[in-house]
Amino acid sequence: MGEGLWVRAARNGSDVWRSALALVLLSLVLACATRAPAPPRYWNETLGIATDFSSDWTIVTDRATAPITAKAHFPENKGPDDSPLLLGIRKGQDAFARVWIEPVPRSWDAEAYFRFLIRTLGSRVDIFEARQARAFDAVRWSYRDKTGEIDLIYVETVTVRNGYGVRIGYWTSSAMTALYREEFDQLADAWMFRSDAGATWQPRWIGLSESLVPDGLEFVEIVDPLGRLPCGPDERQLLWQLKGPQGSLYLFGSVHLGVPSNYPLPEPIESAFLRSGSLIVEVDITAASVQREIARLMEELGSLPPGGHVADHLTPAGYERLKAALEGLGLPVRTFTGLKPWSIATVLSVLKLQSLGYWDRYGVDKYFLDRAGPRDIVSIESAEEQIRLLDALDGELFLAFSLLGLETAEQLMRDLMRSWRCGDEEGLETLLIDTPTMALPDSRAFMQVMYYERNQRMADFAIRRLAIPGDQFMVVGVAHLIGPRGIPQLLRDKGFEVEAR
Repeated sequence: MGEGLWVRAARNGSDVWRSALALVLLSLVLACATRAPAPPRYWNETLGIATDFSSDWTIVTDRATAPITAKAHFPENKGPDDSPLLLGIRKGQDAFARVWIEPVPRSWDAEAYFRFLIRTLGSRVDIFEARQARAFDAVRWSYRDKTGEIDLIYVETVTVRNGYGVRIGYWTSSAMTALYREEFDQLADAWMFRSDAGATWQPRWIGLSESLVPDGLEFVEIVDPLGRLPCGPDERQLLWQLKGPQGSLYLFGSVHLGVPSNYPLPEPIESAFLRSGSLIVEVDITAASVQREIARLMEELGSLPPGGHVADHLTPAGYERLKAALEGLGLPVRTFTGLKPWSIATVLSVLKLQSLGYWDRYGVDKYFLDRAGPRDIVSIESAEEQIRLLDALDGELFLAFSLLGLETAEQLMRDLMRSWRCGDEEGLETLLIDTPTMALPDSRAFMQVMYYERNQRMADFAIRRLAIPGDQFMVVGVAHLIGPRGIPQLLRDKGFEVEAR
């Protein structure tokens, strides 16, 4: 298959192998695969900026050489310093890049220029994210341009150079954003600037993505796909305390993707984490070795043998449902035909959920892992265990299970996030366990493998951890903690004291 969609998904969002469960388990992992910088393929002397694109990209700088579909981006008689400076077209013409410039006061920095853009664009855009890194004099934001006929998502980095406001933007269709977001960030970080002496190009933005924070951009109105989700008088947290002779183990229910407005978490949760000397997660998704293992296993296990076709592994009705789902997301069927049904399910779930505004970078696991500091990080399972578990499932059933969720994903996510935020265990059990089981009676075996057997292993793991002195904080998918077969109840059945916080 070469670098097919599955491998791209592995590189750009390494929990794609679990993401079909995002509708039920919400299990997403983020991984970044960096590329070594190459000599610049493009530079602009006036601005003192340069960059490189991989061979997957074609760079166009004028109307004469642009393909017919791209000529409209360039004005007649465009000069070398007229906007856009370039148009990048990715192989397959499903992702694009553009550098736009305009004169600005020399006293402006990136934030001042960004404030100007917000005032100018106004209601034309829905803003999903806005962060800045003052040390790099850069603001990065992602947004939907509402003026076009097609739903496009832009990831744009804003800076100021030599009296010009510079917008370095990348975009693709809403459904494809999940596959390209990491590459867009990497391309933006790779831009080079001419040194003050004027002799060399320097990659001054290396590490920019990791330095971006929302501080100082409170004036930006961020679109929250959840809107306001008020809770009732019985609101509580999905936090349990397992007490042992040498300390407590706190259990918290995670959603593996989310929105910025989820944070900070309520005080009882933050306090329990701060008291704990260890962080226990399903898999440490931030470890470089884990990310490499995920990418390898996804490529090895997620693809059919050469010449294989997914239609041979589905009933005719199942294949028709798959084609309808792909067409509904605006995705070409041919891109997926060499993948196993379960791997298609995971990719589609990522694309759908992230197109709705839910991102793995705002998942609860990622939130705590990023703040672990000196704490010990302990994994309950390995990436290989989880991936091989998916590979051993009934692929067609797993795909049907996921396609069912895609049809109602927007409302399902709103209901699920409201139940999670409000600590509504009954609501979560209905959404994550009861409804899927009733809709697909054959899914009982799936539930047994993905939930109940793992719940028992996780409960046993928690008991073993109680032998270690000190407080510990354990974060697992919220579906593992609810109902009569959830971890808290399993621990109570074994005679342990488990208190809902």
